[in-house]
Amino acid sequence: MTFRSSRLIAASVALLCAPWGGLIAPAAAVDGPSKIIGGDRAYINDVPWQVGLIAPKRSSPTVWFGQFCGGSIINERWVITAAHCLYDFKGSQLGVFAGNDNLDVPTGTDVYNSNSWKIHPDYSTGPAKDVWYNDIALVRLNSTLDFADPGIEPIALPTAIDPGDAPDVGDSIGVSGWGSTSSDDSDPDYPYLLQKTSLSVISNGAPNDCGDYTASEWNSLYEICIGFSGGTPKDTCWGDSGGPYVDEIDADGDGTTEPTLIGVTSWGNGCADANYPGLATRVTS
Repeated sequence: MTFRSSRLIAASVALLCAPWGGLIAPAAAVDGPSKIIGGDRAYINDVPWQVGLIAPKRSSPTVWFGQFCGGSIINERWVITAAHCLYDFKGSQLGVFAGNDNLDVPTGTDVYNSNSWKIHPDYSTGPAKDVWYNDIALVRLNSTLDFADPGIEPIALPTAIDPGDAPDVGDSIGVSGWGSTSSDDSDPDYPYLLQKTSLSVISNGAPNDCGDYTASEWNSLYEICIGFSGGTPKDTCWGDSGGPYVDEIDADGDGTTEPTLIGVTSWGNGCADANYPGLATRVTS
């Protein structure tokens, strides 16, 4: 296996944003498993909430060398990502690359610093030790983002839906990231340019309907099963972990649909295998 409120969201975000004394100490990034396979170039204006997590490497010539996971902007000060991206991170400072879709820029360009982040307090592995529950975390930026800047916007959270109502099976889900474009783990190919593609919801709550995964290998309460159902193989994979799974829904109950973050890229059995879809952490759990 690889890594790849509603009332419940308010509770989860409040729990993660709880008093600073509970912050997980900045910890070496786990190699995330997620990448975009079968995708196309994405421009930052297409997905202005997309960010990259950057491990500071002052001797590196470009930002590309430090990027290891993705994330999404949820307000001027906070980014949401996967817990496994930060669980073993040993640095005292983390970079967040925002407002740019090209990692081939000098180190430090468009990078916002963070010295504090919090992993979900109930983040854990499942019985098989290769399944992750509550694989979600928040990063607090040292300075605020300016939404007047082109290419920087927050993504909506599904605050007005029941967790079981969305997404629907068959919904088209947008994914993006700078992860490998090759499913060969012995020869990954990490792009400079942001990639995107669309996947489909395979299962949203039925534990036995996620490809060849058994009910004990994934948890439908915490995860959404999202993949491709035929044609050109498509998926997220190594390097995309923590990035967005986006559905067009009425997130706030005002009668209009908008891009809404319904999942965070988490893990899967390999990449772009129709029998083993990707697993996204459910944002409403």
